[in-house]
Amino acid sequence: MAQRFGVELRILNPGAGATFHPKRDLSRTGESIRAVIGPANLTGGLASNLEAAVDLEGRRGDEPLDRAWTWAEALWGDPRVTTWQPGATADATAETFEPELFAHPQAAVALDPVFRTLGRTPRANRVTDLSRVEVQVETARSARMRGGSASIPA
Repeated sequence: MAQRFGVELRILNPGAGATFHPKRDLSRTGESIRAVIGPANLTGGLASNLEAAVDLEGRRGDEPLDRAWTWAEALWGDPRVTTWQPGATADATAETFEPELFAHPQAAVALDPVFRTLGRTPRANRVTDLSRVEVQVETARSARMRGGSASIPA
């Protein structure tokens, strides 16, 4: 979804087994800045957990927005940062969808990313990401067990 909106996501793993995991989401339009600071993740924490965050809006010179933006710019340029690509963490030898087959789920997800199970009590399954090597699907179970979606390989 981020890719469809033209959003660039970057990953910073500083090493020593620690994953860099801050909860600051910053955006800018001209001189206007918005910062959402809190515990919500871009996974289950954003959509399926009850969490709180602070939403700040202002201009580039306003504190603490200016400090948050300066901090983020320094991290954005860290040499250890990599740009996130959907499916990039998948096994390089993984099977991929044939282009003709891939076109069908791609078209269906574009219309509606929610698919219902069959049976007397249909349940919603939401496609959160679709790539040539996998489909990420969030079910009630995956949300409860993993806090988000689960991978279904091609």
